[in-house]
Amino acid sequence: MRSVTALAPVLALLTATACSSISTTTTQPAPAKSRAPSHTVVAHIPPGHYPAPGRCRIWLPDEAPGHQPGQRSCAGIERVAPAGSWILMRPAGERRNVVHVRVIDDRRTGVVVQRGYYDAKRHMVVRDS
Repeated sequence: MRSVTALAPVLALLTATACSSISTTTTQPAPAKSRAPSHTVVAHIPPGHYPAPGRCRIWLPDEAPGHQPGQRSCAGIERVAPAGSWILMRPAGERRNVVHVRVIDDRRTGVVVQRGYYDAKRHMVVRDS
């Protein structure tokens, strides 16, 4: 009888720990940060190179203004825009210096990662609000 009395607290302890959850923490390395998207690229776009109202133009930030592709229709332009490029758009009827921009992913052709406006004073894309 004495062994049963001594064994009761041990059994109670085992039962209590069997029903509780034990959490363990493992340290995993932080995921690698990807390179900054192309919207951080600063590019000077002279006003004479803005597309005409109702037209679009693919802009390559690392190319000189004289080496840029010409303006074209906006239909299907995202599909052919190379990785790291900008799509410049001038909607018909908007003010002369308003240029809408779609920034294409640095690694994937035709994938838009940001939409905004071109800020001519700072030579960069400003996000839509």
